Amino acid sequence: TRVRSSAASDAYKRQGLNRDRVLATVARLLDMGAFRVGNDQYAAGDDPTFGVSTLRPEHARSRRGCVIFEYPAKGGIEQVRLIEDPELCRVLTNLRRRRRGAERLFGYWDGRDWRDVRADEINEYLRDASGGEMTAKDFRTWHATVLAAIELAAAEPARSTTGRRRAVAGVMRGVAELLGNTPTVARTSYVDPRVVDLYHDGVVVTVDPGAPREKAERAVLELLEEA
Repeated sequence: TRVRSSAASDAYKRQGLNRDRVLATVARLLDMGAFRVGNDQYAAGDDPTFGVSTLRPEHARSRRGCVIFEYPAKGGIEQVRLIEDPELCRVLTNLRRRRRGAERLFGYWDGRDWRDVRADEINEYLRDASGGEMTAKDFRTWHATVLAAIELAAAEPARSTTGRRRAVAGVMRGVAELLGNTPTVARTSYVDPRVVDLYHDGVVVTVDPGAPREKAERAVLELLEEA
């Protein structure tokens, strides 16, 4: 909540392509789209893959007031993300216009100098905004956990251990699609294991699948706090 409030304030109240506004835009994208933060090494070479810090202008296009990202992520998995927030789309459109022909989409003015956004700079912004040791991966971990909890709650009740394992496997496939990972990686590296353990014990989150994000997140947080 603290990071979201800070990022919203920096993104909406500031003007121009300054450091705080651009980094706030990146932070909100990480939250909305479960992007990876990106790695310079992965973005180089014959088969480059990308995260938010290494995205190129050609990876984003505008359509009907929205911005669509299409790019190869880690493992060569094609990712598509639709951004509909009007203020974010305005910043993204300005960046695309400013960065035509440039290698990186995200950058900002530092006085008279234009600087590309770096992955470590994004994590520094998140630490400052959160007041803790938050990193970009925490967004992916949290969204994976929330999605898994909601989908397990909506799954058909299974009486047998085999049935429950089958349900968990199906949910992890959906989480993996969100993350651009394999189901195994989604379960072992992203989804909080307490969600799965509680499901096997017959305890699931109490929230409608179509509930607003804030309500769903509060319900999952309460579930984990009581575990």
